Amino acid sequence: MDFFVAKGIITKEQASHVCDTRISVTNNGKTITGVFKDEIGIRDVIEDETRNVIPGYRRRRGDKCVAMQSNTNKTRYLKLKFSIPKTKSTLKKMKGVEWYLCLEKDGVLTFKHKTMVNPSDFLITEMKSETEFTLTSNETTSINACYNNLNPII
Repeated sequence: MDFFVAKGIITKEQASHVCDTRISVTNNGKTITGVFKDEIGIRDVIEDETRNVIPGYRRRRGDKCVAMQSNTNKTRYLKLKFSIPKTKSTLKKMKGVEWYLCLEKDGVLTFKHKTMVNPSDFLITEMKSETEFTLTSNETTSINACYNNLNPII
């Protein structure tokens, strides 16, 4: 049986992912996204930070969810630190996937290119974009999180 929503019909599989977390990373006007089951509270921390932003406020480098980009292969959100789960990540590096969201061994939330992924990284999700995504140095890189909506991820 299909479920009906305002924009059309969705499948049971799609409906089962509505409570998942959708992460978006934006750099130099380009955005890349990933969806995952958030068992460590990443969405809550990022949403709390986002809610505290005043309308019209321009995020600054010191904000938790913003980093000034100096590296074209990874972004570490130093103020977004989490405990690494005791169970190993079920996600593995896959052929064809260029970007990942992970926790580095110090627990810092990090967005990185496949060439930077280490065996000690706890992979959270594969990141996907409709167009080729690259990080541009000397640009702000922001991260946002929300419940996964019913629109296609990419």
